Formats: sequence, C-alpha cells, structure tokens
Amino acid sequence: MSEYREPPPSDGGRRTGWAELPDGGIVRLASAGARFGARVLDAVLLFAVDMVIILVNVDWSAFGDELQEESPDFTGVFPGAGFFLVLSAVSIAYEIIPVALWGRTLGKRVVGTKVVNAQSGEVPGWGKAIVRWAIPGLPLAIAGLPVFGLGIIWIGWLWWVLCYLSLTWDRVYQGWHDRAAGTLVIKVAQAQRSTGQIEGVQPEMNRVQPDMNAPYSGLAIAAMVCGICGFITWGIAGVVGIVLAVRAKRDTQFGGKRGEGMRVAGLVCGIVSASILAGCTALVVVGAAAGS
Repeated sequence: MSEYREPPPSDGGRRTGWAELPDGGIVRLASAGARFGARVLDAVLLFAVDMVIILVNVDWSAFGDELQEESPDFTGVFPGAGFFLVLSAVSIAYEIIPVALWGRTLGKRVVGTKVVNAQSGEVPGWGKAIVRWAIPGLPLAIAGLPVFGLGIIWIGWLWWVLCYLSLTWDRVYQGWHDRAAGTLVIKVAQAQRSTGQIEGVQPEMNRVQPDMNAPYSGLAIAAMVCGICGFITWGIAGVVGIVLAVRAKRDTQFGGKRGEGMRVAGLVCGIVSASILAGCTALVVVGAAAGS
C-alpha cells in the first residue's frame, strides 16, 4: 500500500491529523481517543445484546419454588455449542456489516468517526470490512473456542489489544488491522454527518478544532473512566461520569483540547450504568412496598 502524505504545511515530522489519499482527496483523521471511545461504546452495546441472549437461553424452570439446580442451565433456545456460536455470530455481524455498508458501527456514529477505503475515501466494502475484523478478531475467536479451554485465551486477548494499540504509534493512526485491510478511520464533522461528505472537512461554526498534538482533556478521560466503572459500582461512578462529561464539553468542543470521543463514551456509559442503579433502586422500593 502506498505511503500517505500529509497536506502542507507539515509541522516537521509531527502528526497534523490529516492525510492525503492517493487520488488527491484530503481527510481528517480520527484521534486515538475518539477511536477508543467508539470501541468502548460498541463493547457496551454488544455486552447488552449478549446479556439478552443469555437471559433468553437460560432454563428458568430451574428457579421454581424449589431450586432444582445450583446454577442456571443454558439449554434453552440455543442448546450446547449453539449458544456460543450465536454469541460469536452476533459480535461478528455487528463488527462487519455496518462497516462494510456504511463505514461505521453505532459507537463510531455516536463519536463521529468513519472507516473508509484508504485509496478512494469511500466505504470499505465487504472484503476490507472482513479483513479488518479478522486480523484482531479471528485469533481471539479461535483462542476462545471451548475445545481449548481457558489455557490460551489470554494469547488471543493479548493479540487483540496489541492490534488496537498499534494505531497509537502510527503516523496516520493505522492499526495493524487497518494496514492489512487498507483502511483509514476519519473524523466526520457534526455539520456534515447528514450529507456523508468527507473530503475537506470544515470546522463547525464557533467550535474550535483541536490540533492532533494538543493535550487531552483530563475531565474527558476521567468521565470515561467513571462511566466504565459505573458498571462495577452499580451506577454510582456512572453518575460522576455524567457530571464530568458535561463539564468536559467546554474543553473538547470549545477549548481546543482532544478527547471528545472519550467524553461521549463516558457520558453514554454513565447514563447506562446510572439507569441500572435507578432500575435496581426501583425494584428494591417496589419489593419492600409489596412485602409490607
């Protein structure tokens, strides 16, 4: 694949956040923070879908008046290996189909990023979308097969993490999966998301576009961390994440700092985890009222 040039003026050898395609088109690259935020949102969505599938597949007859078994029996709608195949199929379909057709998953759409063909700037198509998923995802899927047990699954996870971390040391933020597939991940401005235009992205009015070498917003980072921790603190940290995400908006949209993707990820994760807290609280109140 040809080497990408950054449009002049180039700031020495530093990243400018832009790349010139072989056909002369210029695109604005998505930062590592925005891509990480999109990955977090996609993971939360897939987790929610997987939980629904797990609940549907549980044999709830084991939880009658007299508990028949110590643990739930996963022999409901998808018995045996079919259960794990369904979970894998949902994950693969979510990662491949939206990228092939539109260049973006739901998480990418929320944070305003898009996967494009590095040669033409168009949507990747099926071949590139499959390769882009297969480089990090296929080794992880193979390592996680029940036949291998838990002995080598950590190797699959290590490879998966390295694939996504590799974009942080690439000049145009191409991870190993992007290079293998021939794709770039670009930033789509808010004003142009409805038109689909990607070349020559213009800054939104009154909004300061951060330089790729500008510092990250500490509030945005803290918002994402708290939003994620909300899932292990029953939503308490999620509430803090929502507050921090709202306050970080001034930094990322008007203060010239990076981290808008992480801010949005923290906001969404905070809302979801806080909703879990509210739901559990409501159940406890209703249960207490019914018991009295």
